Amino acid sequence: MSAKGVGVQNKEGGLATLQKRWINLVVILLFGVGIRFLLAPAGASRDVYVWMKTGWAVVNSLSTLYSFRWGYEYPPLWGFICGLVYVLYPAASMLDPVFLVLIKTPLIVADVITFYSLYRLFRSFLKDNEALLFGVLFFLNPFVILVSAFYGFFDPLAVMFLVVMIYFLHRRDLFKAGLTAGLAVLTKQYAFPVVLVLAFLFGKRLDFQKVLVFLGTIVIAFVMGSAPFLFYDFWGYTRALVYTTPGSIEASCTGLWSVLLGLTRHTPFEAFDWWPWLGEASYYVFYALMAVPVLIVIFSRKISFDVNRACLLEVLIFLCFSPIVHSQYLLLFIPFTVVGIAAKELPRFWYLLTLLPLITFIPSILPTWLLFLVRSAGLFLALVALLLRVGVDFYNGRPSKLSSIS
Repeated sequence: MSAKGVGVQNKEGGLATLQKRWINLVVILLFGVGIRFLLAPAGASRDVYVWMKTGWAVVNSLSTLYSFRWGYEYPPLWGFICGLVYVLYPAASMLDPVFLVLIKTPLIVADVITFYSLYRLFRSFLKDNEALLFGVLFFLNPFVILVSAFYGFFDPLAVMFLVVMIYFLHRRDLFKAGLTAGLAVLTKQYAFPVVLVLAFLFGKRLDFQKVLVFLGTIVIAFVMGSAPFLFYDFWGYTRALVYTTPGSIEASCTGLWSVLLGLTRHTPFEAFDWWPWLGEASYYVFYALMAVPVLIVIFSRKISFDVNRACLLEVLIFLCFSPIVHSQYLLLFIPFTVVGIAAKELPRFWYLLTLLPLITFIPSILPTWLLFLVRSAGLFLALVALLLRVGVDFYNGRPSKLSSIS
């Protein structure tokens, strides 16, 4: 066969491979999106009522959003989206099927963007079939699907921005990474410590100008999004954003403090009610532990520039030691764990841990001692095991496929 014939054959083979890749990608997207839209009108968490009322407040009384009684206590980006949904469809009931589909559509879109960003990230160091497989491990994870499509929690939006941030950092695009990081902190408070760790990591490795691009973009994005409330309701806005003592630790599904409280309710230790004096102290311990990754970055000489490992470490500390950990918060560690497995930073059996949060949706008809043992204590110990593995690797500067940015 002539050289020209070989060239034509290789070109046709390349086109066939590209076509097969896009067919597989489209089939997975259609399947995952289809499941989500089937679930969207079927149910909702109580938070969806808050989203409905928030939409009304954004449209009719934006400047006093953080003074209303139904408890919107988050950065404003999701509130703006609720307002847009209200403009499109001013629902009178949180169980209105049209409203449920509309309010969950941005969350489903967030899942899709997270999946595609992970796929693009994986393709930079994996074969195409492997990249697609690891993307599917996130996209078709049943817990991921339930959080966005059934319960309507808006955590997928914050997770999307953090994952896209990692993708842009891997491509060395600090401006776009800073923009998506800024949108993340405009969505949920728990994005703040993740971004803070990265800022210190950059400060140790990159020159000042590059760090300034990243941090400056974050600050500008946050200030622009917060402007209406900084001017008209400064104290209400800041009170909503500050992480303060919870009214009831019973709302937490796992974590150290949930386990300690459970020990006073479901074991022989129940005679000793230690929560009243642990309640405020838990926040000092929590903030101190959240600073550990920053201290590692500052004092460790062997630190590797691994943004995924840094994010995962901070997220796991948050989930293990925050005084309040709602079920939907557990979505945070799933994409970073999948990235760690794909980059061979973690053994593949750790993927089983990403399915474990499903137990937080177990109905309360089970005996409370059994729920405590399996859900609170069991999940906490599993997260601590992963935390120790990631923390040791981070401290020792273990090489990573995601350590290439400079």
